[in-house]
Amino acid sequence: MLRYAYVLTLALVAPSLCVAQQSLVGNYKLVALELSIDGGKPTTGTIGPNPHGYLTITPKLFLQAFTGSSRKFGASVQEKAALWDTMNFWGGPYKVDGNKLTVLVDTSWNESWTGKPQVRTVKFEGKRLVLVSPTAPFPRDPSKTVVATVVWERMD
Repeated sequence: MLRYAYVLTLALVAPSLCVAQQSLVGNYKLVALELSIDGGKPTTGTIGPNPHGYLTITPKLFLQAFTGSSRKFGASVQEKAALWDTMNFWGGPYKVDGNKLTVLVDTSWNESWTGKPQVRTVKFEGKRLVLVSPTAPFPRDPSKTVVATVVWERMD
């Protein structure tokens, strides 16, 4: 009898672990990005008020890419540097633990993230997925800290 109770418990618990990850699976379009630098008032930073981007989450991989709202072709070194400062891409395998998403970054526009976990708090607001970073060094100026809030809307 105890064996049957164990099997029933395992059967009920195991799918719930997959449901946590499965609920994230999908394609999303970027809605908003806010940065709070050194605890200051939220801003859009160099990305601007209307960024463009997509997030794809498969059962095993997390891939996000976005760019700023006012990007133009860069011919000079300064213009090309400005393009670098108005983009973001990273991805890798992930796991979910409660409302925490951890991505082991294996590809990134910012090589200092490659090989390191990126943790985000996950919230759902209807069709929207809100990912909030912990306080971390600001990639574009490591002497400062940043908290990023990125809002994605499910496309499928």
